[in-house]
Amino acid sequence: MVSLRLFIACVVPDEVGDAVRQLGEKIPKSANFSVPRNIDLTLKFLGQVPDTKIEDIKKRLSAITFAPFTATLDSIGVFSEKLPRVAVGLVQPVAQFRDLHDKIEQALAGLFAPDKRFVPHVTIARVKSFPDKAGFLAAVKKIKVKPVSWQMDKIILFLSMLDPQGAMHTPVLEIKAQ
Repeated sequence: MVSLRLFIACVVPDEVGDAVRQLGEKIPKSANFSVPRNIDLTLKFLGQVPDTKIEDIKKRLSAITFAPFTATLDSIGVFSEKLPRVAVGLVQPVAQFRDLHDKIEQALAGLFAPDKRFVPHVTIARVKSFPDKAGFLAAVKKIKVKPVSWQMDKIILFLSMLDPQGAMHTPVLEIKAQ
């Protein structure tokens, strides 16, 4: 039995990825941070999963139906002001992403623990350290975001392989909106 690192995500188009990278360039240079190589909106991280469960996961996810909708990255923030380790671009419409997340949770009920919290976002930067937390937070809050939208019309189950340059993501299953 082999264990595979899996997650479910919405892929963002190149222009959204470019906008995310440009936002990353606006993060204060006093912070030690890295911009992710792969830009996506993770709906559920499954973690290490035995390969014997893959077919069941694919079958359950294939039963999910959802209508396409317009997604918009429209603001920047951090997950925790106490320990701001991740700068994120917040994505709307929250209600539709939460509905999609709930469908995934229901489909995978009994296989994985439900998420305690879900906030639709794309990771802009992972912050390793910063000399002035208050200054960093104030600077992030001042970053202006030019909203960028895309058609959210599919979700993908990804295999994630870690290497020295970051994670490599390989699609395992694609579920298109109906």
